[in-house]
Amino acid sequence: MPFIIQNLIPETQNPISITDNETGQLALSLMIEHDFSQLPVVDENNIVQGTGLFHSFLNAVRLLVV
Repeated sequence: MPFIIQNLIPETQNPISITDNETGQLALSLMIEHDFSQLPVVDENNIVQGTGLFHSFLNAVRLLVV
């Protein structure tokens, strides 16, 4: 029996995403807090532009620290 994705998200929870003008540190913090390995990247109209991967954000932040 097929399931509906909407049924996996509690009604009180808003989907978690990040915009492309946010920091890599914020993305990593959200991913750690919610135990995500990926995070949708949305534009100002909340339209998904892509997916950010934990590994990609971690590498980007690591390069800034070096």
